[in-house]
Amino acid sequence: MCGRGEEDARVHVLNLLRRGARGGALFTGFDGAVDRLYRVIGRRTDAGPIPMHTIGELAERIASAAGRSTNIERIPLQTRAGGNAVLCALAFRALGGTATVAANLGQPIHPVFADLVKENSCRTHSIGPPNETDAFEFSDGKILITNSQPLESMDHGTIAASLPPGGLAGLWQGQDAVALMNWTMLPKGTQLFQKILHDVLPQTGQGTAFFFDISDPVRRMDDDICQLLDLLAEFSQLRPTFLSLNGKEMERMASLVGGLDCRDREATLRVLHSRWPLEWLLHRYDGADSFGKNGWITAEGFFTPTPTASTGGGDTFNGGFLFAHCHGLGRSSCLFLGNALAGSYVRLGRLPSRGELIQFLASHS
Repeated sequence: MCGRGEEDARVHVLNLLRRGARGGALFTGFDGAVDRLYRVIGRRTDAGPIPMHTIGELAERIASAAGRSTNIERIPLQTRAGGNAVLCALAFRALGGTATVAANLGQPIHPVFADLVKENSCRTHSIGPPNETDAFEFSDGKILITNSQPLESMDHGTIAASLPPGGLAGLWQGQDAVALMNWTMLPKGTQLFQKILHDVLPQTGQGTAFFFDISDPVRRMDDDICQLLDLLAEFSQLRPTFLSLNGKEMERMASLVGGLDCRDREATLRVLHSRWPLEWLLHRYDGADSFGKNGWITAEGFFTPTPTASTGGGDTFNGGFLFAHCHGLGRSSCLFLGNALAGSYVRLGRLPSRGELIQFLASHS
């Protein structure tokens, strides 16, 4: 059963999808990757290989090899376009929006990004060679092993040199939202965002929203993260500003203020918002939450214990959320569309068509 708020959100989202709404303009940057997805094999039988279902199984196998050795077998699932910026743009575009992407897509653009550039589906600007990510899929999560060396030297100067005259300010004219992704893998990311705040943001429209997904900051120092959050709070004084997190990332943010029980999501996000007054978004396997100037909003999701592919689920949520936001839907509807698009995506292992998404919602009412 749905609560009244969820029923309203479902109605608003279905109305948006059924009327074939197009439009909404989104810029995303600055990471692109070649993603290789795998299953890890637990054992082999006469009937064929049996994959490991949980990350814990792999952890036990690795731990048992300490002081010895072991062999871990992987089976490839697919090679595809990746990167937070790229996957968010593809999700936004799949719903009918217009996306502009500036990211490290290769020069010439790597064939894995063919869907991004075919028939000018997205406006693309390549900054350099793509990252490479090996993604190991499990029923309870994923492990990403990434070579992010192409992002190490990326700064405002290298980005501007790869863009048309007018640079970022020119590309952001007329955009409903600007999504800046993967700060964690940008060693010069804070300086880049400072440059954007002071030099580029004043040239963007007052209604342009700024959306951040910094990716798993497990290898970044606390002081660096606090400096970033202080900077994003400055963004929020000038433009609508969102920060999208998963559960693990929320726990890291909560550790910066101390004494929080992250099982109480509302209280945790309330404290984080009081310290850094952004619009905080939390996307979970079984739903999503928001805490901002309008307080606490939550939306149940579309959990499955047997996802076909979970890599990119958070980016897909972001694209759905932003599409709803760019069409003026309320926060609960934005969360609901993000959940629905991600829920369908992890089951199919690909982005659904608009018709498939409507059918998905009809079968999960």
